[in-house]
Amino acid sequence: MTAPDSVSIIKDNLTIADLVGRYVSLKRKGSRLTACCPFHNEKTPSFHVDSDKGFFHCFGCGKGGDLIKFAQEIEGLDFRETLDFLADIAGVELPKRRWSGPGRDVIENIRALYDDAVAYYQNQLRRNPAARDYLDRRGLRENTVNLFKIGYAPSQWDGLYNHLQGKHPPQIIDQCGLFKRSKTTGSWFDLFRDRVMFPIYDAYGHAIAFGGRLVSGEDGPKYINSPETPIYTKGKHVFNAQFAKAFFKKTREAVIVEGYMDAIQIYQAGVGHVIAGLGTAFTDDQAKLVGRFAKKVILNFDGDSAGFKAARATIETFLKQDMDIRVAALPDNMDPDDFVKSQGVDAYRAQLDNALDFFDFLLQYLADGKNLRDDPRQRSFAVQELCRSLALIQDPVVRNHYLDLLAERLALSRHLIDEVMHRQTGKSTPSPRAGRQTPPAPDRRPKSGLFNKIEQEFLHYAMRDADYARFLEESHRQTLPRLLNRVFHDRPWTVDFLDNRQSDFEERLAPVPESCRGLFREIYMSEAFDAEPNQRLEELFLELYKEMLLKQSAILKQRIRSLPPDEERLIKDLMRKNSLLMKEYHQLIKRRAPTPG
Repeated sequence: MTAPDSVSIIKDNLTIADLVGRYVSLKRKGSRLTACCPFHNEKTPSFHVDSDKGFFHCFGCGKGGDLIKFAQEIEGLDFRETLDFLADIAGVELPKRRWSGPGRDVIENIRALYDDAVAYYQNQLRRNPAARDYLDRRGLRENTVNLFKIGYAPSQWDGLYNHLQGKHPPQIIDQCGLFKRSKTTGSWFDLFRDRVMFPIYDAYGHAIAFGGRLVSGEDGPKYINSPETPIYTKGKHVFNAQFAKAFFKKTREAVIVEGYMDAIQIYQAGVGHVIAGLGTAFTDDQAKLVGRFAKKVILNFDGDSAGFKAARATIETFLKQDMDIRVAALPDNMDPDDFVKSQGVDAYRAQLDNALDFFDFLLQYLADGKNLRDDPRQRSFAVQELCRSLALIQDPVVRNHYLDLLAERLALSRHLIDEVMHRQTGKSTPSPRAGRQTPPAPDRRPKSGLFNKIEQEFLHYAMRDADYARFLEESHRQTLPRLLNRVFHDRPWTVDFLDNRQSDFEERLAPVPESCRGLFREIYMSEAFDAEPNQRLEELFLELYKEMLLKQSAILKQRIRSLPPDEERLIKDLMRKNSLLMKEYHQLIKRRAPTPG
């Protein structure tokens, strides 16, 4: 089966109102549902949902589409990710694809096992004073421990395995990543032992992995994390996404720290938009995940050399996403956890407010206390390092800004900076003095000018009743196809839309250019047209007929003006045709059309 089949399965099992209602409070207004738009700030609702037709439209910001488009916009997903996301909400299994992962039954079974594991570890924490004492010494309050569902893995070899055995299928235990099999005996044993357990959740609140911190400090590495499983891929998730997501949407800003405890401590202090990576530096997938919700990131890593390396690598990852990147460097090489506990949340917020632009942070670190203008080799090193980072910026205007800034800060010519950039990366950056290339002329016709008032009203009624032609006189029904082709000859996709009889409104919009679909939704949603179709469509037909006659007359007049005088016979023939058109036009003006309402 193909992707459209997947879309149909989702739409058959999930209404757009149910989906949108997860994000905003919908109120009924006539046959439609309204709300304040989730995509832009507004006080008066201009966001409309039509459940019957299966689409949404905002009259304020212009966004619109079906439930697939809504999920893509609100969650920042690509098409394939959107199908999986909606299938999860709808509780349906999509047709198998070459790129598909495990079946939904496997995913749901592993999720159920992880829920049991989280509860088991929580219960074990209540029974272990040493683990509770560790969390207390780290400054975590009881409600924070409960909120993050922090637990404890006992030191025995098979505590979790014995707890789960018999409750879940053997193949699910085999795939869940929480156990290892002994090479000698073939029996299973727990991966996590004598560790404080931090559940890791995906952005939608499903437990997908664990991080375990050793309590005794005697046996094994301090931290270990879950291996990859059918529900967890390293480098695709971040810690605290499930809680921070709501704050991202308000602030459009993400604070990024290194460890679980940093994130939990800062969240506990009241900074909700904080997340932690699950490694030393962010991956492209993690950056894309954050970019779905935030436009600005503030990196707050440890102040040592390892922290700088992680910060720089993370900066370069986010530069590829064209995000606003800041770096909060805490004093005395303190980590965020210790700073918040010793200085308080207000002092921490001040550090975030005064975070350095990534460029200043990198330049400051590369200078290492030296005056780069006095040391040509150090200056050359700094230019090469910064050009390597700046080359990752996708937006040419932003990249050009920072290259100008680099030249200014190091007292070098912009031409020299461009030469270093080109040698190192192969990228050539146009000089500020280079001649501008003239962009293609945009279509300056405003959207509201695509259709006049009569055309808009006619389209409104035609959109809302697939059999609208039945309201016309018999002779006019016969004339309708020719009329529509003449009136909309410069917008032929309008006729294709009207001829499309599919029930799904968004599928009917397929022939319409993307830039015009918002206007079609507005016309459909408009409350300006409230007459009954049987009372109004005949009158609108006559108005459009007059419009057609005037357009045909204008074309004939243009042809007449373009002909040379010696084409007297052809000119007379065209003038005769034009006279007949105008006679028909004046007859229509005199005709008394039915009065609406």
